Amino acid sequence: GWAVTSVNEWGGDQERLFILSSKRCYRVKFDFDAKQVVASKAISMSEILRVEYGSFRAASNSLTTWVWKKEIEQQQGFRVYTRERDGNKSINEVAREQMAPVLGDAPPPEDEFYREYRALGAEEEPWREEVFAQE
Repeated sequence: GWAVTSVNEWGGDQERLFILSSKRCYRVKFDFDAKQVVASKAISMSEILRVEYGSFRAASNSLTTWVWKKEIEQQQGFRVYTRERDGNKSINEVAREQMAPVLGDAPPPEDEFYREYRALGAEEEPWREEVFAQE
């Protein structure tokens, strides 16, 4: 497994362990002081639609992008795509749904979702591909 930063639906960084087995991948919140698993999410390999690896592209309409665009786009990571949402709806999704009756334009249903990951501490040090090559 690897120590990673999982980017949640709100754009927040969450320290997690990412563990791969031949049948599942796991995202684990681990309390290192108490030496115990706090929460975990398992995704069967058959549920994964695809995995993308490469440079992050900052969202065009995000406050985070406005503040940290250069730093975001200098990092690399990967996305795991599935048909099921892995987490809650983002504030943008909630706002679009609530504004649909007023604007008369309902958002189309999503048919795939993704979770982003990057090397833990990638904010301080440029991404190195070797991080995910180690076992």
